[in-house]
Amino acid sequence: MSKTYLTAIEHEKIKISNSQMSGVKSISSKDSSYLSTLENKLDQSFIKWNKTSLTFQQWVGVISMPDSVVEILPKISDTENNSGVRSSREALIHMLHTAYDIPIKKGIIAELNFSKRGFLDIFVTLFLRETQSQLKRGIIKGYQKVGNNLSTVKGKINFREQLRTNVIDKSKFYCNYSKFTDDIFINRIIKYTLIYLRNKPISAENKNLIKQLLVYLEGVTVCDVDMKSLDEITFDRNSKRFSQTIEYCKLLLNSYVLDLKIGDNKVNHLLFDMNKLFEKYIFKILRNTYKNNVYYQPSAYLLKNIDFPHKKHNRISPDIVLNNEEGTNLIIDTKWKVVNNFVNEKDVYQMFTYLNTLENSKEAILLYPKINNNDKIVGKYKYQTLYQEHNLSIQTIDLSVTSIERLQEFFSDVLGR
Repeated sequence: MSKTYLTAIEHEKIKISNSQMSGVKSISSKDSSYLSTLENKLDQSFIKWNKTSLTFQQWVGVISMPDSVVEILPKISDTENNSGVRSSREALIHMLHTAYDIPIKKGIIAELNFSKRGFLDIFVTLFLRETQSQLKRGIIKGYQKVGNNLSTVKGKINFREQLRTNVIDKSKFYCNYSKFTDDIFINRIIKYTLIYLRNKPISAENKNLIKQLLVYLEGVTVCDVDMKSLDEITFDRNSKRFSQTIEYCKLLLNSYVLDLKIGDNKVNHLLFDMNKLFEKYIFKILRNTYKNNVYYQPSAYLLKNIDFPHKKHNRISPDIVLNNEEGTNLIIDTKWKVVNNFVNEKDVYQMFTYLNTLENSKEAILLYPKINNNDKIVGKYKYQTLYQEHNLSIQTIDLSVTSIERLQEFFSDVLGR
């Protein structure tokens, strides 16, 4: 039985029903129980539950279940029709491209059909096209340390292995040496990612392209990749051209991409935390504009031990700090929330804490995505205290605007610089 493909916008109500109703988005009760188990397994709450319905929130991406495949898109539009879906897909791809330095070749977006292809399939296409362009130029090779039992000495004898392996046969030498090979870590990462993706709910065209690309990597070992080692990769003059392919791999493998076995079925999923993506996206736009005057998650401490001053407690980290020429700091905190009336008190208190803890900080901005005509929350305020005043600005940003130049103009107007 083929699966139902469903596209849902964040906060859009999805019915839980075993019978399909025309014009109503729904999933089976079986799939809803899988989603509940998935939340527990990941220890993440990304669904708001009701008795007969559910809504997705904060996490976007794709989840493949026994009866259906659900594509979850960020809510950046006031509509949930085809144009709203297209706008959300385009914005999500653009945010990932900017936040994580993911390359998108000029003209490729226009070639892809956003209205008919799901987000994951579009994103995988971008990754495969980049990987294909590099592999066609030739697979990279490098020196890999290996150990083998040889008839002649090569490199250095490994005496521990020699004693263990060649006690009887004295004609053999267990040696450690460097071998020039394509079986190097970078190629293993690419192969691991390709094999991982071929089991995902992607188009037959992309699965066929994965099959073609794996031919280039035939001599590369298939093995699990340690996620921590991804950030330790260094590129030389020959391997640098694969840096963008590896950025795709890192993003795909560092997301919630675990394949969970629930009962007799696998629940495949790729999910992105919109809180983190929104935060990093705004930082990258500001960094491109204000260069080294922008800092990402700088730290400060609320408490110091009186008896042991070097001991500090309750570390706080605002999302972004912008330093101006006078040396004063502007604090920017991003909030991926639907806000219609006024901002949450906790957010206001949090900004007050930042302003009073970080040195030379007099002004802060709370930044929300512009949705549901929530411009009425926009305004400028002052914290009234006995000793000093701090300024708080509440702003919304239209994420359907994907022009970096227009977004930079937005920040120039908001920041007054």
